[in-house]
Amino acid sequence: MTICLDPGHGGRDPGAVALNGARESALALLLARRMKEGLVRAGHRAVWTRTADQSLTLAERVVAADREASDLFISIHCNAGAPAASGVEWIVAKPDSRSRALAERWEKALLKRMNVKSRGVKSDTDTPRRRLYVLRENYRRRPAILIEAGFITNAAERELMEAPAYGLALGDALAEALRGFEQKPQAGGRGGR
Repeated sequence: MTICLDPGHGGRDPGAVALNGARESALALLLARRMKEGLVRAGHRAVWTRTADQSLTLAERVVAADREASDLFISIHCNAGAPAASGVEWIVAKPDSRSRALAERWEKALLKRMNVKSRGVKSDTDTPRRRLYVLRENYRRRPAILIEAGFITNAAERELMEAPAYGLALGDALAEALRGFEQKPQAGGRGGR
């Protein structure tokens, strides 16, 4: 299976910035690199929307997934909030039951591997940003999930996200979630392999 990893933000857009100066764009790229290791080890092909600190439009991110004939799109982000806010959350487009099912499997597999708090799987219409472009433009072609891997504004979670074991666990858990996951095309979509 070909999985498109989309490290969020980049270039002129650093995303959230922690008090210590850590940038979401850099941490998302680090997590993507480590996730790729677990996915490749499980026999998947991992491709990128970006491999360096560069600016991409949201449309360019979707085009990258199309160009590589990706079977799955994963957008990697870090949440921001009060210093005590914590947890991982998965976001999918509201009508997309296939992505929701995969996100729930990924959540379960990650919680088996790591002692992290889950904020659950949410619909994009339930988030402050509402109707996320990369999810909306991908889900009819392939499952699409945006993961908020933790809170960059929480020092303990930021340290966890910076640790190699966490990114590897995210990739391994996604690979486990994909085992036995049957892709079914959405109406009007291209479907998976």
